[in-house]
Amino acid sequence: MDAEFARRLNTLVQVVDAVDWKSITKQRPDAHVYLYEDFLEEYDPELRRRSGTYYTPPRLVRMMVRFTDAVLRTRLDCAEGFADGQVTVIDPAMGTGTFLSEIIDTVAEQRARRGQGFRGEAVEQLAGRLIGFERQMAAYAVAQMRITQTLREQDTRTRLDDLRLHLADTLADPYERSSLFAFLPADDALVENSRQADWIKREQQVTVVIGNPPDRERAEGEGGWVEAGSEKEGIAPLLDAFRLRGRNGTQENKLKNLYVYFWRWATYKVFDQHRPESHRGIVAFISTAGFLSGPGFRGMREYLRRTCSEGWIIDLSPEGIRPPVRTRLFPGVQQQLMIAVFVRSGGDEKPAGIRYVALEGTGEEKYAQLEGLTPDSAQWRPVRSDAQAPFTPAAEGDWDTYPALGDLLPWALPGVLPKRTWVYATDNDTLRARWRRLTAEQNVEEKRALFRETHSRTVDRQVHPLPGSALPKQSMMDSSSACPEPVLVAYRAFDRQWLIPDNRVLDRSSPELWESQIPDQIRIVEQHSKKFGPGPAVLFSALLPDLDHFDGRGGRVLSLLQKDGTPNVAPGLLQHLANSFGYRNVSAEDLAAYIAAVIAHPDFTSRFGDELTTRGVRVPLTGDAALWSEALSIGRTVIWASTFGERCVDPQDGRPGGADQIWETALPTITYRKQVGRHELPERFLYDSDRLELRLGSGVFGPVTPGVRGYQVGGQNVLDGWLRRRSGPPSSKASSELDRIRPDQWLPAWSEELQHVLAVLWHLVEVQPAQSLLLDRVLASPLISVEELLRRGVLPVPEIARRSAPGPSRDQTIPGTEGIELREPHAVRPITPQGDASVEAPTPRPHGSREPGSNRPYRKR
Repeated sequence: MDAEFARRLNTLVQVVDAVDWKSITKQRPDAHVYLYEDFLEEYDPELRRRSGTYYTPPRLVRMMVRFTDAVLRTRLDCAEGFADGQVTVIDPAMGTGTFLSEIIDTVAEQRARRGQGFRGEAVEQLAGRLIGFERQMAAYAVAQMRITQTLREQDTRTRLDDLRLHLADTLADPYERSSLFAFLPADDALVENSRQADWIKREQQVTVVIGNPPDRERAEGEGGWVEAGSEKEGIAPLLDAFRLRGRNGTQENKLKNLYVYFWRWATYKVFDQHRPESHRGIVAFISTAGFLSGPGFRGMREYLRRTCSEGWIIDLSPEGIRPPVRTRLFPGVQQQLMIAVFVRSGGDEKPAGIRYVALEGTGEEKYAQLEGLTPDSAQWRPVRSDAQAPFTPAAEGDWDTYPALGDLLPWALPGVLPKRTWVYATDNDTLRARWRRLTAEQNVEEKRALFRETHSRTVDRQVHPLPGSALPKQSMMDSSSACPEPVLVAYRAFDRQWLIPDNRVLDRSSPELWESQIPDQIRIVEQHSKKFGPGPAVLFSALLPDLDHFDGRGGRVLSLLQKDGTPNVAPGLLQHLANSFGYRNVSAEDLAAYIAAVIAHPDFTSRFGDELTTRGVRVPLTGDAALWSEALSIGRTVIWASTFGERCVDPQDGRPGGADQIWETALPTITYRKQVGRHELPERFLYDSDRLELRLGSGVFGPVTPGVRGYQVGGQNVLDGWLRRRSGPPSSKASSELDRIRPDQWLPAWSEELQHVLAVLWHLVEVQPAQSLLLDRVLASPLISVEELLRRGVLPVPEIARRSAPGPSRDQTIPGTEGIELREPHAVRPITPQGDASVEAPTPRPHGSREPGSNRPYRKR
């Protein structure tokens, strides 16, 4: 034995031996279990995170076992639930044995209702039908101790060996000898244990697969025969059942996750492996909720709907990713989690009826809701029924009849993703100082650490420049000390920051976004990847947006214009709108203004909160020309304010150009009443609601209304985030010493920028009553529905319209096909006025007052 290892082992033995185990186990018989789980959390939390090892709270396991027991009784005619002699159960990632122990306790308690004598006998009858796999030796050992303790408490003659617990890799090819014990002789007990596990994987019929599989993204190569199939037996990858054979593109990379591999193994084992002899059973897992609505999981959802009879989704964290700690059932897990139970009860070929419920409130309140939940409870809501649709509640109103924003503006891209935070800063000088520090570093390894290398960007990798850049293809090793001139970008909601525009430091630069950064461009940013929080449904910017611009959690960018200046609008839509309203034309900017008026405000997201649990915003399109005209005036104000006076400029209508004019037209004037101390760097705002003052350190701005102070996007307070990114600690994503090069005192430029941000928010708050009233009237008006757009040939959107396309030849442009090459004339054609009649857009109604419904700013006198 290695001497150093022996020394450490002896030290550990001495420490453990000093513990008074009798006293501890007297009060807590299962203390050893929690010692192990808590030890891993404290000893190496990063290892715990990377391995996806998060142990399930026993209380949650108890409720999940109880629910699955009810499904066995009511859907599979197993009158005794888990105690039924035909039910075989496996936990494929049993960890410390929590689920199996709970099943033993549940069966014993249920049978004991008929008399205590049944308790031990029930466990004896159950033992041979309980199977557990675990590949981590320490967890496997603790599972044995936990289950031994459970058996002891049940006063049964059942021994641990009577259960079928295996130290095995569930996902490994069962037709090949396990690599876990390749170093052991063939007759070793562990090798024999592994052979028995392989037989179970190949031959054993299983009724229930239950558990909490590990979760780790980018797990390519770790899925065993689920991912790669069995070459020896000529078996194709099991994961293919979750794929759409190329119809889902790169989105299916999301399937390369450990929890998805376990889902496919479980569904194969229960629903597929023993057809047609057996096709009855249940899969019940706790896992992350990505497959509920993620586009990469369309094939998985289609499989479950096609294969199963029923399903139940219990959303444990409807708050979304990084929910408040007080709401979590797994305190250390920031992911959105859910329980999913799917059952196949026979040869029924109808698509599964799937239901959904979200648990709201604190952790304790969620447990209370779980305790009363049964498969037939009244609070379940049906989910959408289309084969690949998200497992989210079906719309109860007319939501699905509204066209999707992504169909109106079909070309969409993610924002810029540098994968390093030091390339952004709130001032130019900081970026130049960081660049000088990086380029001056002579030690290559230190340079790599400063740069923060990734798979696609290293200091010695030659990279093509950004579109329009004069730089040659080169690496950072060739860089001079002169920093490329920083550009202003839309970093977060209403937070403009500077970025180094150099493709060598931007992992995913979205080149087509840079190419389309042209005059009059408007970027519409939608939170398309996570649940919405309070605030507007979309944002508008004249600048290039970051990937996380909306609320720090992803999203997508829908540009109003293609890179050649043609509208990014569904072919035929503008002409159809013009025909509907009796106009000569409707412009792309008109459409953007309408969208801004109707959906870019908090009342929209609160009204359609349930519907927005499904990815993608939908837009109720009015068919009323007067309402359309009114919306354009309101929406242009929203875009003008959101872009800091860069777009929808019209001085005659109260929208003068430039950020200073945004401030000038906000009344009463928001002034910088008292200077922030020369050497201060305040980290938080104090708000005086009586004096309407915003204080940071010794500095004072006012008047600031409560609506401005509390303005949120995606549930994130705009002003708090703006200040935190200037004076708080470096971002948690920061991993380079370059991030520490930052201002150590308040910058004068920030004072002016904050004043502009306050004015922007003032205008947006001021126009909200008009937007809310407009939305009510639009929803009460005749609407242009999806069905109408399908009938007119506007939908479905041709696939070519979802790509960036060069402009057509000027002499071959066909109305309604702008920006689309090689297409036949579109079905929607202009309606020609009769005789000499002139058809013009109605003049927007003047807004002479500040009553609700008016959106025209006051002018300074």
